[in-house]
Amino acid sequence: MLRTRRLLGLVSGLLALLCALAASVAVPPAAHAESSRLVSFLALYSAPGDFVGGGVPRLYAAPHAEFSTYSEGPSYVEVRAQNPATPTYVDDVSVVLAAPAGHALVPGVFPRIASDEVSAGLPRLLVTGNGRGCRVTGGTLSIRDVAFAADGSVQRLWLSFVQYCDGVDTPLYGELKLNELVTGVVTAPDALAFPSGTKDTDFGDAAVWVLGADGLPLDVGSAAVEGPAASEFSLHSYGCSADGYAGAGCRVGVRFAPRSTGQRDAALHLVTSAGDVDVPLAGVLRPGTTALTWRTGARTLLGAAPSGAVTPPAYQFLPYQSGGTTHFQISTAPDENYSYWSLDLTAPDAGPLEVGGYEIGDGRAALSLSHASSGCDVAAGHVEVTQAVYDPVYGTLRHAALTVSGVCQAGGPQVFLDLQYEALGARDTEVDGPAVLPGWPGSVVGTGSAAWDGRTLALRLGKARAHAAAEVSVVGADGDALALGTVRLTASGNATLRPAHRLRTTIHTGDVVEVRVGGAVVLRTLLRTR
Repeated sequence: MLRTRRLLGLVSGLLALLCALAASVAVPPAAHAESSRLVSFLALYSAPGDFVGGGVPRLYAAPHAEFSTYSEGPSYVEVRAQNPATPTYVDDVSVVLAAPAGHALVPGVFPRIASDEVSAGLPRLLVTGNGRGCRVTGGTLSIRDVAFAADGSVQRLWLSFVQYCDGVDTPLYGELKLNELVTGVVTAPDALAFPSGTKDTDFGDAAVWVLGADGLPLDVGSAAVEGPAASEFSLHSYGCSADGYAGAGCRVGVRFAPRSTGQRDAALHLVTSAGDVDVPLAGVLRPGTTALTWRTGARTLLGAAPSGAVTPPAYQFLPYQSGGTTHFQISTAPDENYSYWSLDLTAPDAGPLEVGGYEIGDGRAALSLSHASSGCDVAAGHVEVTQAVYDPVYGTLRHAALTVSGVCQAGGPQVFLDLQYEALGARDTEVDGPAVLPGWPGSVVGTGSAAWDGRTLALRLGKARAHAAAEVSVVGADGDALALGTVRLTASGNATLRPAHRLRTTIHTGDVVEVRVGGAVVLRTLLRTR
């Protein structure tokens, strides 16, 4: 017995010695299990000229920033983020998100968002801040995660967006993450997707922050862009500054200058005190050229040089329509009053601009030109429109190209103009839609309907889903999906499903019906009565 006790004592001593030695060895941080925490932030960017964002990157991150929410079931959410107020300034932003009418919010890509005039089949997004709002006239939305509690309150929300206002082609964009569990180094944004644009587009300055547990940015030791399109992304600053938390802080500034059409991909590698992390970068370059060139036989043209050109990104091109007239306003010096060109063309029938020739004068088409504080009505001349392509949803002009030759007033100087607005070349093809980032959804959310008569479920998904095998579920208040069955859609994308008798009592009008094709959610809608 004594021998046994001595052996046990010896073993215990050896174990204690080994534990002490192990404790004395420094374990590198990477060897420790990465911690996880719930994260809420809004990273917001805008191009110069955007009324809401003002061209300045902004960050709102909890718990430094305060987040509040309001929701109406699975179809409507409002999120408000506010940084600590100063005696003279309240820094807050509001994000309003609504599903298409009769539908529920669902992960996926929405290549268009609703404006004030258009809502059928489109989600609604409105981002306002610091007393600044606008009329939304375009944008995109990508929802990565969304969940609601039984009482209809939002539990989690993760999305990226692009918003255009008042017909101006200067985007407001960013990423919102609300109550999402993150393991390891936390960055805002999780991935940076620039809006799509042409080679003339000014995408503005974006930024990436590394967040501490207090919601404040951490210092960045070093940063580098890597990947297949690394040369098309540049870093213009990084590190800490004293310019204010919302506008600067410890951040890495990123710019996008694409050279090839299509999606361009890279990654931002950051070395920080919290560890190393890679942030995906992406953007989409559309084909197109935007420019105004002019010449005249006179010494000047409306106070400008006898010949010249205006091209982005230093300047802003704004086409819009009102009262049967198509207006092109080209700002040549945004910081100076009246320093812009405008061209106003009214077709004979006061209709939209169309491809073809327009004769000016004598009760036919009308054309007015102005520059700075001077203007002229073209007395006689010709306008040749070679491109006029409109957005199928918003009706706004997307591509235009035209030439003008005429005379300002009777006996005035001859004028020649060439105007191109995102004009496509002979071999160009349309490139549309937001960039798809790793881990983010790539499938476009469809629209459709689901109706219930107590025994059968009628589905309408449209011809795009013809002959597909559809998995149908009802999503409960706890987020769990109850499978109802699989059905083959017809050539019209319709189907009728009769669930098992034991399941029928669990289905009610107003429930959320989810339809998957190939594992991807293609429809999430509120069940209505047949």
